[in-house]
Amino acid sequence: MKIKQIRIQNFYSFKEAVYTFDKKGITLIEGINRDTGGSNGAGKSILLEAIVYGLFGKSIRKSTEEAMVNNQVGKDCSITIELEPKEPFFEKMDENLIIKRSRKPFSLTLEGNGNVLTQANARDTQAKIEELIGCDYKLFMASVVFGQHADVEFLGATPDEKRNIIKSFLNLEHIYQFKDRIKAKKSGIKVELREAEARLGVRNSTIEKYQKELDKFINHIPPTEAEINKIKENGGIINTLEDELNYTERTLTAFSHELIEKNKLLRNAKVECPTCKRLWADWEEKEKIRKELQDEISSIDNKIIVGNQIRQDIHKQIEFYELENLKLRKIDLSIKDPSTFEKLLKEEQEAKDFEKNFIQEKTKQIEILTFLDKVFSEQGLVKYVIRAILQYFNNRCNYYLGFLTNSKFSIIFDEELSEIITTQKRQTHYISLSGGEKRKINLGVMLALQDLLSLTSKCEFDLLFFDEVAENLDTETLQGLAQLILQIKKTKDIMLITHNKELKSMLEIKNTVTIIKYRGVSRIK
Repeated sequence: MKIKQIRIQNFYSFKEAVYTFDKKGITLIEGINRDTGGSNGAGKSILLEAIVYGLFGKSIRKSTEEAMVNNQVGKDCSITIELEPKEPFFEKMDENLIIKRSRKPFSLTLEGNGNVLTQANARDTQAKIEELIGCDYKLFMASVVFGQHADVEFLGATPDEKRNIIKSFLNLEHIYQFKDRIKAKKSGIKVELREAEARLGVRNSTIEKYQKELDKFINHIPPTEAEINKIKENGGIINTLEDELNYTERTLTAFSHELIEKNKLLRNAKVECPTCKRLWADWEEKEKIRKELQDEISSIDNKIIVGNQIRQDIHKQIEFYELENLKLRKIDLSIKDPSTFEKLLKEEQEAKDFEKNFIQEKTKQIEILTFLDKVFSEQGLVKYVIRAILQYFNNRCNYYLGFLTNSKFSIIFDEELSEIITTQKRQTHYISLSGGEKRKINLGVMLALQDLLSLTSKCEFDLLFFDEVAENLDTETLQGLAQLILQIKKTKDIMLITHNKELKSMLEIKNTVTIIKYRGVSRIK
């Protein structure tokens, strides 16, 4: 992917600017700030900032989107980028992509070879842009920008973060798309399996029920006609006895109520004063009433005793005839034809066999998906891919460290992406290195990652930004860095931002872009 041209309007300190990326090799970006003197604050990083904002709508500095709009104008901020792909997206060979992103008012448009490719909304249009250029913001920054604005520090990352970086550079996202689809498919099959197992449980219960009914015909001898008549006769007797039992129960209840009332009357029929204990005047009459009540109560008690005995006798007779019928009744007389149960039993058995086969099939599918889940996991295909590229990655790291450290440092990553850093034949830890040593080793690793990216045909920009990579480096390291940049420029165009005069002299730079800021406005010379 080649960036051909960028148009800047009211973006940070720029009002109007156009830059065409037609210079080959190394281009030095210098700044002149006539407002404050020196080069700081002139806007040397604006070209990089504008490219990143135009492609991804993001800022590489700690800034709000509102701050991007030129404060002297306050509106109509836009970045237009024209890109030339290495391989044609459309039928013609001369097609280009044109991205225009605006603020105040906001808009995002995408064109290709004169065709409008803008999607229904900004999010979908951004996704289309990233699909066509082959990377997102993080991948672009990690593979195109080196130095102070690079936001990826590989050696300072956790093992999981390192694997994620490698996965991005190796274009392994599709593996995780497979993994997500496998997970969703597996979850759906598990639901189907649980439902089938529940249905199978119902089938088994129904089969057991039908089999018990059918066994009544198979395992028992049906009653004779005389036995059937006897069962019916006993049933009639039982019905009569139950009627007698009901009558007895009602009679006993009536006797109980009458007994209660008589006892109340007896308590009230007193022959003496409860206070002085002297006999009433009519005590003889009252005594006669008391004796009559006592006789009546005694008679009722006897009737209740007889009633209870009758009730017990009726219960015993009912139990006798029921037991006799139970012995006579070999099967349920309501069942007329065993073929009904045979048919139902056959249908349920067929349904059970279907559910069992379904469960076996789904269980096998889950086993296959579980295997594939492992294949596409961190310990499966991803680890295999990392293992496969490890030697190449280590070789490229040490190739770049040869330039940057004069071969004083070497690094080897294992399959877990844990590093072993060696200097002067002894191992050292990354955390114990100086700031300058960390920058050199990280730069070498990031350049090696960029080489990995080229293997995937993803995010292949012809342009690299080196932004203050020479900060606080000694002469020996600068010589190695210069040799490295000269090697890289054979295949990539380089935009270099540096204050280091020694590095500039080593590179013998012929192409220069000057950013001049005057009265708060920057322009490109």
